[in-house]
Amino acid sequence: MYGYEILPPPGDNWFEMTRDRHNLYFGKRIISPTHSLIAMALSVALEESFKTPESFRLHVARQLSEKSNDRRNTIIAMAVQAARLDGAFCVRYQTRGVDRRAPNAKGDILIAETVGLSCLHGDGKLLIDASYTERGRTDEIGGLLQDEGEAFIRGLKLTPPI
Repeated sequence: MYGYEILPPPGDNWFEMTRDRHNLYFGKRIISPTHSLIAMALSVALEESFKTPESFRLHVARQLSEKSNDRRNTIIAMAVQAARLDGAFCVRYQTRGVDRRAPNAKGDILIAETVGLSCLHGDGKLLIDASYTERGRTDEIGGLLQDEGEAFIRGLKLTPPI
């Protein structure tokens, strides 16, 4: 992968959804039609530069707010904190939102929780992100699946972009 290595999520029933030079997506087979778990890693070139961890943290918070408030999804809670990985500026983020139009939900509103780690890499012009999102009814989310998602994020290693 371009600028990073990552292991597949641990546990049973994971499958690779898509992979290219920058992106890697995994899904988990779950019996419930309203419950889903995906894990993803990506690298993206940045045009903006960040001099401090706080400026990067504010950028990630702004991006999360802008992209997730639409007719289908609305963030209802968000936490964004500075972190480090291999000496890089990183941000750990967590969002909780509502999904009003999820496939197979038959009109029910589902909860979507995303946890991730975004890092500036190399000269600060490459963003590396690993995250997982769990979506389902309130009685379906949480527990062991979060452990698998957290293990996926912990498996992120930054490598030279080649």
